[in-house]
Amino acid sequence: LEALQEIRIDDIDKRASHVLADLKAGHEVYDHIFCTNLEGKIVAASDQRFLGQRIAPQAAWLTMSFPGTVVSLGPFAFPMPTQGAKLTLQAPIADVFHPGKLLGALYAVFDWDQIFLILYGIGQNFTMSEGGRRAVLLDHEGRIIAAASPLRQQGLLLSSVLASSPLLRRPKGGVTTMDGEALGLPEVLVGYAPSQGYQRFQGFGWSTLVIQPTPQAFAAIQHMGGAFLLLLALTGIIAIGASLLIASQLARPILTLTDFTRRF
Repeated sequence: LEALQEIRIDDIDKRASHVLADLKAGHEVYDHIFCTNLEGKIVAASDQRFLGQRIAPQAAWLTMSFPGTVVSLGPFAFPMPTQGAKLTLQAPIADVFHPGKLLGALYAVFDWDQIFLILYGIGQNFTMSEGGRRAVLLDHEGRIIAAASPLRQQGLLLSSVLASSPLLRRPKGGVTTMDGEALGLPEVLVGYAPSQGYQRFQGFGWSTLVIQPTPQAFAAIQHMGGAFLLLLALTGIIAIGASLLIASQLARPILTLTDFTRRF
């Protein structure tokens, strides 16, 4: 944005800060958004409390090239196992008046709890007494980077307990059963789907797993089988009753004729 060029003069008129505040208000998934100069000093921010603070440079965890820029993801920050997770996105701010030079960097701190809420919604219709359905997000190395609350409480975030699953080697995903001991579960049914990206963004090679104990997963089929057997039994009873009724209706005139013939 043209407004971000204001950081060359430390955003004296707060034009860039107002733009970042509007951007954050329109995208509630961000905790805060700010810009730094080349020295790492925050000179524009969606929250004025961050102005003047300095950001230590961090090694990028993942990077992705887009037309005209490169976006990098910083390491995850998990202050608590169940909430408060953050993921920092960073992109350089180019100097439009001096091609090839930079003015600083734009940071957007993504509220990773939003991903936890999505995964929670997948299994919210199942109580823990039923075993629960659990959704897991894996990175390109097979590490668990997001999971439903029960798995987070078990301390499985950033672990690689699922990385060795042969299911992850299927490029198009699939479904299989596996031992759930690593997740503190009995045998589970696992559905796996790798990310296909979004529009021109190819994605980071992440994938999603939906895990459910097999007794619960097949409960619907068992109920359907029981309903089918009950329906079959009812159909048989009705068929026998109907056939007896029809047979009696057909036999009555024949028996009457036979009795008349004998008497005649």
